[in-house]
Amino acid sequence: MEYTNDFNNSLSIGEINEILISDYLKSKGFNIINYNKNYRYDLYVEKDNKFNKIEIKTDFFEHTGNIAIEFYSRGKDSGINVTESDYFFYYFANVDELWMIKTNDLRDLINDLKREYNEGKITPLEFSVSYGGDNNTSKLYLLNKEYIKERFRIIKNEIKT
Repeated sequence: MEYTNDFNNSLSIGEINEILISDYLKSKGFNIINYNKNYRYDLYVEKDNKFNKIEIKTDFFEHTGNIAIEFYSRGKDSGINVTESDYFFYYFANVDELWMIKTNDLRDLINDLKREYNEGKITPLEFSVSYGGDNNTSKLYLLNKEYIKERFRIIKNEIKT
């Protein structure tokens, strides 16, 4: 699937990938309780009487070596700063890799990286802030995948099967 920098196209591609991921979760015994269409979360799931909200992001730029986490858009907090999810799933669609982390662990990771950067312990290659989205109206944390991968559970080649 080819990416374009168009919000409506990105939204429909994101929704398609949410369905693929929900199908994967169903195959692992999860029940999909709700698909949500606002900033709070994307999926509400249940397994073994445990309920969780999941935020899902799709990325087609795995070749950059980064994970882009939105935190501010169009003049207000967004993304990681406002999600109410329990888990954050980041899907690299072109290579069929799903990176999963508890949302609060991701927030802690970002705070750790900010502190390490401010103390001069890491460089912009490991952590930086950038602009992106439609007309560069969003602020993003760029996290180097190699530097952070140990903090994620990574599923390869199981979503599109």
